[in-house]
This record gives sequence, structure tokens and C-alpha cells, in this order.
Amino acid sequence: MYRRIDLLVEGRDDREFFSAVVKPILERQYEYVQIKEYATDTLEKRMNYIKSIRAMEADYLFVTDINASPCITEKKERTISQHKGRLDVDHTIVVRSEIESWYLAVWTIELAGSLISRVCLRLMM
Repeated sequence: MYRRIDLLVEGRDDREFFSAVVKPILERQYEYVQIKEYATDTLEKRMNYIKSIRAMEADYLFVTDINASPCITEKKERTISQHKGRLDVDHTIVVRSEIESWYLAVWTIELAGSLISRVCLRLMM
């Protein structure tokens, strides 16, 4: 069975992060992974896009930053309400920190992995 997932992300930085980090992981489970920026789209255009994803019975994740919201639950409820119930709770992801900190975290993890690999290779020699 053909499997597809759409990732709706706010902007360019989010798209770059998800393309580099998340997409390769999802490509192991899905034949098609689409990443779409939605920040400049109208609410109506976003809702129509989500409607078409659901009509295809494809999976999706709608990713939004927490920004000034007091908690994840409030942000998720507000986002779903804003989209007039078209978003599913289980498919709405609230990111606690700005995407730039994700870049740093991923870089740090990659660097740590590289250092660990080199130490292990030296111990094996």
C-alpha cells in the first residue's frame, strides 16, 4: 500500500530542519514525504490543503511553535480551533523551542557521535 505523509511547517528554517533531520527518518516508512511551509498561506488555503490530505487518507503532521503561549495544551487547542477543527489533535505538534536551537542540538549530537566513534576506533586498534 502506498504511504504518504505531509509535514506542514511554519517557515523556511523549519523546512530546512525537517528536510535534513526528520525527512530521512520518515522516508524509511513512507514512499512520499512532502514538506510544506504554511506561514504565508491564508487560513482558507491551509484548511483546503489539510482537507485534501485527509481525502487522500494520507498522514500529516502540523508543526507550530509555542511562541508566547502559556503551555502546549493551550497552543494546540488554539491552533485546532483556528483551523475550525480540520486539524486532528494527534497530528498537531507544538514545538517548545525555536528551530534555531534544534539546529544547535542536532549539530551537538552529530559532533558527540563523531567523537564517540573516533574514541571507539582508537580503542579497537
